[in-house]
Amino acid sequence: MRAMRDQFEEIDDQDDDLDEYQEGGMEVVYVGQHNPEAGEEPEERVYAVRPNKSAQKREMVALQKLADRLLTFSEQRLAPLGLSERTTQALAEGRRIKALDARRRQQRFLAKLLSGEELEPVDRFLEAIDGRNAASNRHFHELELWRDRLIDEGDEALEGLLEEQPQADRQQLRQLIRAAKRERELERPPAAARKLFKFLRALFEQDQ
Repeated sequence: MRAMRDQFEEIDDQDDDLDEYQEGGMEVVYVGQHNPEAGEEPEERVYAVRPNKSAQKREMVALQKLADRLLTFSEQRLAPLGLSERTTQALAEGRRIKALDARRRQQRFLAKLLSGEELEPVDRFLEAIDGRNAASNRHFHELELWRDRLIDEGDEALEGLLEEQPQADRQQLRQLIRAAKRERELERPPAAARKLFKFLRALFEQDQ
């Protein structure tokens, strides 16, 4: 029992910081009771703290996912992040690996390297990327809604669009809408609907 206790940091069972140990990726374990000699204080339960294996595993999985994502960016895109030369070289090697098993091994190696990196610049970089992607997705969805409204509602939706985009070519829009409606009725491939979408995308991008 003493050999087991020696592997950990002993703490008192009344320690007010037990929650802090657990939140810090550590776990509190019971390692036995202290048997006092004659004249000493009564027996007390002895605890210790050690790394929480579940927390460590979750962190390593997260770092492997981060490594996988960083492999999708070029060395030039990642250069401002200040990653170490060793990590940069490992990323370059990972981009060249095509075999699935070898790529997974490289991801695990990269996860270990990333655990020693300052990741705040990486987090800011990815948050900016995600923000732009989210905005792009919202814009794409709005254009899809306009296209579907124009096909479904016709002139009523067209008037609403022209209030928002008065510079739009009314006649050209009507032609595209009629063609898209016709192809839908005939259950043809959506070639005209795609043309209408491209027209809307160019129209809205004029304001950006």
